[in-house]
Amino acid sequence: MDVSKAIPKGYHFMRFPTHDGFSYDFEWKPRWSVRPNHYYIIDYGLSHHCSSNTEKVTGIMGQDISVPEMSNNVPFDPFKSDVCQLGNAIKRLMGVSRIHIYFHSLSDMAFHRNTLALRLLVISLQQ
Repeated sequence: MDVSKAIPKGYHFMRFPTHDGFSYDFEWKPRWSVRPNHYYIIDYGLSHHCSSNTEKVTGIMGQDISVPEMSNNVPFDPFKSDVCQLGNAIKRLMGVSRIHIYFHSLSDMAFHRNTLALRLLVISLQQ
């Protein structure tokens, strides 16, 4: 979640809940009072730079080891594996949150075989 509106003074990355890492006079606002909130699912530590949209990669490193395409030996489309991992993350979030009504069809689409539909979905979400 982007906390810039909920914690306007910011927070110390190692010593939460402090603004500066020393004093514990932490000030924050409830999420509902600063809505709408923006939530992000990121994992930059495992990124690949692809020179084209048809490039294949190898590797089994990732937060979600259930992705069937991932392999150390057989090259796979990283876009499809990212969409699958995102769908699984949304399904896990649906189990602990009330966002299931909005995201149910989105997470199901992550397992759809039509790559063009998935690319259009991601493009529309980025706008």
